Amino acid sequence: MDTAGTFEPVAATVGDIAYYAPWGNVALFYQDGPAPSPDLLVLGHLDVSADQLGRATSITIEAAS
Repeated sequence: MDTAGTFEPVAATVGDIAYYAPWGNVALFYQDGPAPSPDLLVLGHLDVSADQLGRATSITIEAAS
């Protein structure tokens, strides 16, 4: 995924779904990230608590309609 020309970097927060460009990984944050990074592109957000994310054994992600 090309991240050129994307928004200004922001620090990820609980519930953010993000793409980490250097490794090509998709991340789901269950706690706040440390600092903004130009390598991290926040793609979306889940509206659940950190506790719910931390206890989840599986998560299903569907496109919004």
